Amino acid sequence: MVRDGEHVDELKQRYGDDINALVEPLCGDLWAIVVEDSPTMVSYPKPAEIKALGLSVDDGLKLALANTKAALKKGVPNLTPKDKADLSVFVGDDFVTTFAFPELWAPVAQTFGGTLIVAVPSTDQMFIIGDDTPDALELMHKAVDDEWAHAERPLSKSLYGWTEKGWVEIPNQPVSQAAPKPGTASQATTAK
Repeated sequence: MVRDGEHVDELKQRYGDDINALVEPLCGDLWAIVVEDSPTMVSYPKPAEIKALGLSVDDGLKLALANTKAALKKGVPNLTPKDKADLSVFVGDDFVTTFAFPELWAPVAQTFGGTLIVAVPSTDQMFIIGDDTPDALELMHKAVDDEWAHAERPLSKSLYGWTEKGWVEIPNQPVSQAAPKPGTASQATTAK
């Protein structure tokens, strides 16, 4: 699951330090959180529960993330070069969760000639465009601001550019001119 730092802070207050093993910074203020997802609820596994399965916490988390990644491979859209200039909107928690695995987005970035800009303004919507011109970024910012303002569960107003090393939080400029922030995309591209 992908959530913001405020959500992680709330989890730390509720569950204490046990939650630290279940969260990983992604980029900007976004975090990957390992959850147990069922049709009726989302819960947070405790390290003791993972150990009871005969796994170390690290091995349990690696297994959970590998299973999630495998299930999400089908969730990355199959876009064509003609979609590059269009702002595409994808609805569903699975699309937002794919943000935790930037390597899954490599085929889309390649289809778009290496430029892929995404936004996750709410916990159930992801915006995508393959253009980092000022006009395209302005369009994305306006769409993100509108969705974020009206979302039941807003997530992030930032735009993120895909790179081979992971996501880079970008301002209103081409990805090629944006530098990764310390402790973000270059050092924490995917969850453990």
